[in-house]
Amino acid sequence: MRLLQTLRPVTHITIKSPTRHYVTSIHLKPRSFSSSYPTYSPRPLSPYRYPSALTFINTFSPLHSAGWRIRVLPCHSPPTTNNVEHRLPSKDYQKVERWEQLQMHRLVKTYLFNEWKEAIRFMRRIEELVEEHDHHPSILIGPALDHPSKKWSQAKGYIVEVSTHTHTPLSYIEPGTPKKATEDKPLPGITGKDLGFAQELEEVHRELSRMV
Repeated sequence: MRLLQTLRPVTHITIKSPTRHYVTSIHLKPRSFSSSYPTYSPRPLSPYRYPSALTFINTFSPLHSAGWRIRVLPCHSPPTTNNVEHRLPSKDYQKVERWEQLQMHRLVKTYLFNEWKEAIRFMRRIEELVEEHDHHPSILIGPALDHPSKKWSQAKGYIVEVSTHTHTPLSYIEPGTPKKATEDKPLPGITGKDLGFAQELEEVHRELSRMV
């Protein structure tokens, strides 16, 4: 290191011809010298990848408190291993141990509004969010009494039910792991894209609630 500190940048080179009587000078642009090398920053993981079990639990915990629930995809069964079904009860989401358990599941929340125009205003904001994320959830809107759930059918007002999952997800990989040339195609389910969409939808709902 001491040797490197004593070196000075070369500003010009003088060349003398042995046969002719002239001197040529080449001027060089000084350059700063650094003994450090640039660090490699791995590319962030795609939001369409399945999150780790711990990441899912930490991210979904506040969403669960806000009313989001985990449901099995309609007309599908949860994946099984050795004839053991990996169903994820919403109350036991903290028991997720592997990202594979998120397959064939979706995130669902039902929002209740007193007035129809409030539900429509919320739908318009969802439309903006959908275009921004390029992520298209399933949406049910109508009078609460038409909802199949007894909880909501007895409520007064109008509901907007949002269901989101990723149709073509990517398998979970450890951060910093090089991307494989070929990957096994996982089943549809809950990915980081759905968690991020739900988080932003909650912010939109809180914003509209303050305006009422």
